[in-house]
Amino acid sequence: MKIVHIITGLEDGGAENILYKICQHDHINCHVVISIISGGKYFSLLKNMGIQVYSMNMKFYSIISFINLIRLLISLKPDVVQTWLVHGDFIGG
Repeated sequence: MKIVHIITGLEDGGAENILYKICQHDHINCHVVISIISGGKYFSLLKNMGIQVYSMNMKFYSIISFINLIRLLISLKPDVVQTWLVHGDFIGG
């Protein structure tokens, strides 16, 4: 199953750490991570594990960035979209 995670950012935090641990220990599913804002500590850690990670560098007033996110989701064809944190829930929903 392909799971796409949409999260606000990948800086050092609790939700980011849990996401990292899920990707690290779940070898049954394929995980893809989309960061709404720029990367961070977990961006490179996830990349080094072989996880596909995308950084949208999205500004919340940019409709073009939102359209690019929709295009990315269509091209990834996920089975499940998991959202993290308030901005990820809002954008991913």
